[in-house]
Amino acid sequence: MNVDGVGFFAAPDAGGANVPTARFEKILAAVGSGSYLVNKNYDVTLVGPDVEREAGRMNGRKCCDYFHERKEPCPWCKRGIVFGGGSVGWEWFSPKSGKTFGMYDSPVINHEGAVFKLGVFSDVTKKKQIDDILKMSRIKSGVISPAMWFADANLLVQSVLELNSGAAKSKGIELKNEVPPHTRLYCDMRFSGEVFSNLVSNGIKFSSTGGTVRVGLKDGEPSTFFVVDSGVGIHTERIPKLFQFDEPKSTRGTTGESGTGFGLPLCNELMKSMGGSVSITSSRGEGTTVFLMFPRVRPKALVVDDSKSERFNMAAILREIGVEVIEASDGEEALRLMHSESPHLVLLDILMPGMDGLEVLRDKQKNSAIRSIPTIVVTGNNDPGFAERAFQLGATDWLNKPFEPDVVCARVRKVVS
Repeated sequence: MNVDGVGFFAAPDAGGANVPTARFEKILAAVGSGSYLVNKNYDVTLVGPDVEREAGRMNGRKCCDYFHERKEPCPWCKRGIVFGGGSVGWEWFSPKSGKTFGMYDSPVINHEGAVFKLGVFSDVTKKKQIDDILKMSRIKSGVISPAMWFADANLLVQSVLELNSGAAKSKGIELKNEVPPHTRLYCDMRFSGEVFSNLVSNGIKFSSTGGTVRVGLKDGEPSTFFVVDSGVGIHTERIPKLFQFDEPKSTRGTTGESGTGFGLPLCNELMKSMGGSVSITSSRGEGTTVFLMFPRVRPKALVVDDSKSERFNMAAILREIGVEVIEASDGEEALRLMHSESPHLVLLDILMPGMDGLEVLRDKQKNSAIRSIPTIVVTGNNDPGFAERAFQLGATDWLNKPFEPDVVCARVRKVVS
């Protein structure tokens, strides 16, 4: 059929409410030739010429077969969102052209009240390449700089694996998070998440059905992580060139997947910007192991209390969870140490002789060099108004005396994982 000069391809008439109408044809013509319709039965019912050029003829195929060459519905499919009235964006790789497309699906309703999924796609292959090049340039020039802080590496890796779970399931590949709980990582969350995601995606890309991609912590090196896949491996002589970004070095995956070719150079720049490094060991046919060496930084806490015994007790608890401790016995000393020692966290007693905790908070707020240091107020005063004043002056959290070790650990981990 031809609508406003654009040739659209319709599936054979299935009858009833599952068939698109002339109104839908006009909608697709308005949206553009990179569009398609799918009904509730997973049937691809109408496609634009750009879609047919990338995915081939419909021939009564289901969307899982048409786009992903699967005989069963895709486990990562978001059709429940669309047919529930929502919209969703995703990416699709075309094995035919090696291009990556940005997809956007929304619900539309025909004259009989039947809901269809309207999909629109656009080629984002070049855009992704340009984005990677620009990001590397900005990192190298210092335009983009990392915001370093402590993260829970187990949770970070888990979120990355969940993000890549759809691609893994589509190839029958198992993803394993072997990072111990509460593993502390000093990093930029965005940068490190992008690095892990890129490497996991590569592992999936170069592994075959039944393979695995594992992320874990190297034995005896608490700041070194590994990403191991059971894929095709890399010729040893090619490894040094993988981090150069003078030209893209994309290699097809085991099912024809492509990429921008700048993923590993970008990972290298991101790791260097965080004070870390990346290395690869691999042999052709034996899989690949990527090591990520992050800076080894131990969190430092300043404990401020006029009571020596209280400082001793708090310090003992903090050292049990790997926190370095420095101490101050009064407010003035605390402010000096904030400047000279740059602690990652302050645990501040409120009721002290001379300059009390509230005065310390007030002076701290006035000084941009130390204003952002997280501060947990520690006091035996349970007056809600007292706590409110502390929070107004920039306190991060509140601990009541006498404090329980488990409570202290939980509050401190919220700040420094």
